[in-house]
Amino acid sequence: MGRVSRWPLIVLVLVGVVMVVVGAGLEWSRVTLDGREISTESGLSRGDGSLTAALAAVAGLAGAAWAGWGRARRAALVTLAAGAGIVLVAVLAMVDVRDQPARIAREVTGFLPRVESVVSPGLWLTLAGGALLVIGGGLAAARRPGTAR
Repeated sequence: MGRVSRWPLIVLVLVGVVMVVVGAGLEWSRVTLDGREISTESGLSRGDGSLTAALAAVAGLAGAAWAGWGRARRAALVTLAAGAGIVLVAVLAMVDVRDQPARIAREVTGFLPRVESVVSPGLWLTLAGGALLVIGGGLAAARRPGTAR
């Protein structure tokens, strides 16, 4: 990677951390039964949001470490790994949301309800923030020692 300033990477990681933390508190899923809302969950009520927020804090601290030292490859790799963990949690949560209607339909007897579940904006925001952390951490780790500040 030639002479690339680290400031765009710092901004990328900072935006990613904010997106994940905000997304963790927003709605992650909504379930309806015959058109009526029966369940809405935020990332924090699911528990997964707490994990993603904690991983975002780790990514932010590691990002601050490599930003301050400039050539701290290990800290950049920690940012990358935390971002990858966030992406993994978000994708697994999306799969879980997609499978909710089948689980609910199995529990409801006596009639065939129309059960739908939707991945809500908070989960998409969390996924996007995690992706930014992966990109920022990866680019920071790939920087050559002595590149532009």
